[in-house]
Amino acid sequence: MREITARLQAIRASLSDELNDAFHNASWYYEGHSKKNMGSEGLSRLASDVAESIYSKSPYVNSELVNRNSLSTNAAKAQRELLPAMLTNADRQNLGYTTFSADAGLHHTVVRALGLHHEVKGVWRFTSPSGTPSSESMVGVWDAAIALVIGSDRIVELSELYDVWSKPPFGVKAGLLPIFALAFFIAHRNQLALYVEGIFTPDVTEAHIDEWLQDPTRIGWRYVRIEATERKMLEALSAALSQRLGTAVAADALDSARALVSLVYQLPQWTRRTDSLSNEAKNVRRLLLHASDPHKVLFADLPLVLNTRKPAELAKIIATIIGELTEAFESRLRKVEKRLFDALDHQGELSRLNVRGKTVAGVGADFKLDAFATRFTDYTGSLEDIEGLLMLAIGKPSKDWTDHEIDAGEVQLLSWAMEFRRLESLAQVRGRPATRRAIGVVFGSKRTVTGTFDVSESDSLAIQTLANELLAKLATGSLKREIFLAAIAEVGANIFENLNAEQGVSGHE
Repeated sequence: MREITARLQAIRASLSDELNDAFHNASWYYEGHSKKNMGSEGLSRLASDVAESIYSKSPYVNSELVNRNSLSTNAAKAQRELLPAMLTNADRQNLGYTTFSADAGLHHTVVRALGLHHEVKGVWRFTSPSGTPSSESMVGVWDAAIALVIGSDRIVELSELYDVWSKPPFGVKAGLLPIFALAFFIAHRNQLALYVEGIFTPDVTEAHIDEWLQDPTRIGWRYVRIEATERKMLEALSAALSQRLGTAVAADALDSARALVSLVYQLPQWTRRTDSLSNEAKNVRRLLLHASDPHKVLFADLPLVLNTRKPAELAKIIATIIGELTEAFESRLRKVEKRLFDALDHQGELSRLNVRGKTVAGVGADFKLDAFATRFTDYTGSLEDIEGLLMLAIGKPSKDWTDHEIDAGEVQLLSWAMEFRRLESLAQVRGRPATRRAIGVVFGSKRTVTGTFDVSESDSLAIQTLANELLAKLATGSLKREIFLAAIAEVGANIFENLNAEQGVSGHE
């Protein structure tokens, strides 16, 4: 065994010598030229020179953490944490980092070192590479992105940009590609429209960053060009949107389009489906929900749908429609609330309704009716309160409502309101003070009219005042009691006949 081991070692040594002699005595050629007298560094120096020639525009990155094609678990984590910081803290020095975590280290050794994030006129922002010793090495990568994306009239997939950057003369490693791409996008945010699977998206989010990391073919950019003739419309639209939305909207196509599309996507699901809007609002909603080209939406589709190309007029109409869209859901629910209050015979302070709710809660045997009454014990009049009542009536969350279901829910609420009033008059059964008085009457003369009605305790003063006026009339002695009572019966019969006619109920026997 010892002899075999010795022979193996001898063979290894001999093979190593042969290989060294072969490399030392070999003739090396690059681009058709013989490479001689390479000195002691030999092939390593030649390989370095060849790489320098092929990847002549590769950026200088002094970070082994992400400057590679396959990332370690820690490197991938640092990359994932750096990207959201770039997105949300672009206006802060060092992206808000105060410690030297792994992702903070990436910012300092990659983003900051290449001159991609620095202070301009007192504001920290992402810009083209400048201001650092290594920034010049990044210029070629940056210019290639400009040539590909800004020089194109089509949607450019992120994977196409990655392909350009990863090939000669750049040779950018896979770990750096998402960082460079996000820096480029943020620097050109007012010029680049973002597309996810071919659909225009208002703005990049952390969810989109995850998609960049997982599948860059799903992400696309498109450069938006603005002609001088379109500037006036953008200025008018940005002013109108800023006033309507209460937030600054820049006078450029992307910011205006982002504001409009974001607004539509933030609308309640019912507003995004309802037919109860004006035709103009429905057309604008459809355009914005399916927007694929912000420039086309603003300067072609909207003027066509709204039948005007006058900047001020178009901006005014769009602002009005935005108001209609944003207020539609609350307006519909407030109409339901008003009709419900009418059915409950409620006016005035909501505290009175709270008391009535406490009176009725637990009186009836219907669980849903009891839940309806309980809602009024702490009813504040908020949109969430009326939305909760409708959800109880419809049996679905508001995101699933249709126009028909809101109508049906309103009918159910009005039905419960009638039963609520009936139970108020029965509250004494449970030892509670009644908040309404139920009264049954029969008027008979040439015809007989019967009926029941209820009145609120809050009406007691008005009832007593009118009763006192009638009694004062009787006290004058100008009328016999029988005539007085007959007149009251006739008036009561007429009122009930009219009331029954309105409700579609016959009161005759």
